[in-house]
Amino acid sequence: MGEKSLADFVDYLTGFEGNIQEGIEKGLIKYLHVNKNVAYWAAKTVVFIFF
Repeated sequence: MGEKSLADFVDYLTGFEGNIQEGIEKGLIKYLHVNKNVAYWAAKTVVFIFF
């Protein structure tokens, strides 16, 4: 079983391939209906912590 990165996981969940932060933002907005500003800062925080 191969190792998957956080980027692969985000791409899978959001259907977005590219910048991880943008993928997390779009996923939060599309699937969780989070406010744009909240999604931006939540994604920025996740990227800061894990990268």
